Amino acid sequence: MGGCAKGFSSATELAELATLGVCVNLDVGDPHLAAALQPVARAAWARVADGGGPDELLHEARRARRRLRLAVGATTERRFLEAVIHHARAQRTGSSGRARKIARQGG
Repeated sequence: MGGCAKGFSSATELAELATLGVCVNLDVGDPHLAAALQPVARAAWARVADGGGPDELLHEARRARRRLRLAVGATTERRFLEAVIHHARAQRTGSSGRARKIARQGG
């Protein structure tokens, strides 16, 4: 899950990292952290499958961040979620900006 500060190269990379976070936390015996990340992984894979917008991913990442608010440790998971939130916000802004540009151009 390292390198998140640089962003994600693709929707697939984000989904794979989220899934890795779930698996690693299950392997080390921390089902609480795995359960917090699992909906993020599901939302990320849904984006890969249908190419939908970032809204569900953003919602799940924010929800996971709230679930981890009182968790001891979880630094890597929190950083990952912050990167996901930043990424989803940027995509949300970028897609709405393209829609406005098209509307202004009349096409």
